[in-house]
Amino acid sequence: RDAQESRGLGDVYKRQVLEDEEKMNREVELVLSGLHASGQEQESEAVETVQPAQYFKRNDSHYLLYEEKMDEDQAPCRSRIKFRDHLLELTRQGTAEMHMIFEENKRHMIPYNTPYGQLMLGIETGRVLVEEQEDQIHVTVEYTLDHEGEPLSESCLKIHIREK
Repeated sequence: RDAQESRGLGDVYKRQVLEDEEKMNREVELVLSGLHASGQEQESEAVETVQPAQYFKRNDSHYLLYEEKMDEDQAPCRSRIKFRDHLLELTRQGTAEMHMIFEENKRHMIPYNTPYGQLMLGIETGRVLVEEQEDQIHVTVEYTLDHEGEPLSESCLKIHIREK
């Protein structure tokens, strides 16, 4: 009898997990906000974009797939954001290809491909915070970007995912 009750609860749990995964496995509105402070005077530059994205969740990781234009003259890039607690990866394919890894309290070296050649950039991530609510998700990433050890900027990336 106990085994049957446990199996019943397991079935309910599995159904709930599937329902939760289907709940946001759809088109969402993606708001990306970046604040970059660079130079001696710490001049800040804020950038915000809003675009549609496909969202799904698999194996405790969240995924966003979307297209973005890097430049008016160029074809759009295909981008993918994958995140979970303390880790976010941004992959861009197209004109400016890159794979950036933001892992809390770690430094990663990444090749950044541009139409003019490749740069090696360092990303030292201070914090990756994921806040899930019923119909939206907020992600905050605080990091320092450097080129060959020379700091380029102190940055904060905020991601807001909401139902359309």
